[in-house]
Amino acid sequence: MFPEDERAYFVQSIKYVHSAFVCKGSGMLDWTEEVERVQPDLFYVNDDGDRPSKREACARFGIEYFVDVRKPKEGLEARSSTGLKKAASGAPAKAVAKDVATSESNPAKLVYFAGRGLCEPIRWLLELGAVPYVNVAITTPEAMDALKASGALTFGQVPLLQMNGVDLVQSRATARYVAEVCNLCGQNPEEEAALAVVADGVRDMRRSLTGTPFAEVDGRGAEARAEAAAALAKYAPLFERALAARGHDGPFLTGASRVTYADAALGEALLWMRELLPAEVGRVLADAPRVAKLLQGVTENARIAAYLASARRHPVPVGDVAAQYVADVRRVLRRA
Repeated sequence: MFPEDERAYFVQSIKYVHSAFVCKGSGMLDWTEEVERVQPDLFYVNDDGDRPSKREACARFGIEYFVDVRKPKEGLEARSSTGLKKAASGAPAKAVAKDVATSESNPAKLVYFAGRGLCEPIRWLLELGAVPYVNVAITTPEAMDALKASGALTFGQVPLLQMNGVDLVQSRATARYVAEVCNLCGQNPEEEAALAVVADGVRDMRRSLTGTPFAEVDGRGAEARAEAAAALAKYAPLFERALAARGHDGPFLTGASRVTYADAALGEALLWMRELLPAEVGRVLADAPRVAKLLQGVTENARIAAYLASARRHPVPVGDVAAQYVADVRRVLRRA
């Protein structure tokens, strides 16, 4: 697999190509921002890349949508970019049946409690990858019982993401699936390993956040915030070192333009901490400029910024919001 800049160079070198560039976004519909600037007449896609969401986006922009069939010359093996990526990773390529593929008319369903918790990093990836989805809040123990009885919850726990005809559980596995589908992973094994290291570190740091609403309701709010501040102070210098080791100016782990699942995970956790502990985060990030730059870059991404400004995002769980969230969770789990 060639790097993005080399692939753009190959295309630009073709005699009949006037201009070629790599879209700034990430994911299945990473070209929608550039469409408004370029205003093309035709969108060309190979049959293995045909998706209802692409068709609907082109219809919305008034662009002719053309699907071509790959026909390799005799003696050559049929190939696709998806298949090549899977081959490079050693995993077999898998196709998604078009009648169950997620699209604007068939959005994914993200089932969780009415709050952030373990589900928020998954929401960020869905937003970043421009995946149409709806939040489905569990509000009663009977609804949880029905969900368990359906067999959709392998371990009897949420979050549950129903996407492309698949029931996905376990937050880390679900996030990884979304990242792979939306092309938010590393471009080679070494790059992916570096992203996975950071993502695992974020998961460790983030554990100090998910329990803060419950601690606040139970009268241990100050203690929980102190634990979160200690986690930030411990991990921020480590993330700073990991970013410096990448050998470029960033702001993201793979460079200047491509936001990966690890960038999104770190941005989500840091933003929540800043909402909860603004003074502490300000002090710590003053000594971690690369981490601060990454946070700014992720939150200024057009799709993430739109999500943060929308009603889809749950407010920071403090005060009355925390009390309501904790009451809902305990009622659903019959722990009230």
